[in-house]
Amino acid sequence: MRGKQAPDGPFFMPALRHPRQSTEFLPPKDMMTNDERSLYSTPQTTGRYSASKTSSSRFPILVALSALSVLPVNIISPSLPKIAGEFQADPALINLAVAGYAIVTALVEFVSGAISDRFGRRPVALVSIALFIVASIGCVLAPSITVFLVFRAAQAAIAACFSVALVAIKEISGDHEGASRMGYAAMAWAIAPMLGPILGGTIDELFGWRAIFGVLAALGVAVLFLSMRELKETASLSSRPTGTLSQFILAT
Repeated sequence: MRGKQAPDGPFFMPALRHPRQSTEFLPPKDMMTNDERSLYSTPQTTGRYSASKTSSSRFPILVALSALSVLPVNIISPSLPKIAGEFQADPALINLAVAGYAIVTALVEFVSGAISDRFGRRPVALVSIALFIVASIGCVLAPSITVFLVFRAAQAAIAACFSVALVAIKEISGDHEGASRMGYAAMAWAIAPMLGPILGGTIDELFGWRAIFGVLAALGVAVLFLSMRELKETASLSSRPTGTLSQFILAT
């Protein structure tokens, strides 16, 4: 590269500018060194959801999250008389196991979207599944109707997985593909409550009503394991948490 002559005579090399500012003084690429090429190469921008994230996130686990989020709603409906008889509780009180669960589910879904925007989809999903497992085990071991209803309400934490699944599907898919995938997730969300009473009644007849919650806990463990392996973060970096614990959850 030739320099320009200053008014007083000496030659000087023009200051190279960043390619975003100007390309006026850039030399031909074949005259650049490797360091110069790397310095002035156009930086790669990272979108909201990169190709690597798209390939690493698994659509089936999102469908499983959608189904598990609504399966517990009415799975114990056939067993309510037996539960009331074992705890010697009023039938109107034991109905809170279904009605109360639905109310808490609505509250969880109301706030879960904003929480996942703040802390990320993956941490919210993992925490909600973990709470669901603990609550299901609590229902199995409940010694009284009060303890049972408390743990039953805590099971509603799994409802956060439905909104997380829908948002994650939207973030990893294009417009046409996203609509198709959301349809599959919605189908799983609609079919699971219909199969729930059949599954719950069968388990109750074979093993008793407490085994229903044991099966739910086992399903939660399986989905948690798969989520830790397959579910990757889909939210933008700006919405991820900065705390040490949250970063550990994201990295695992």
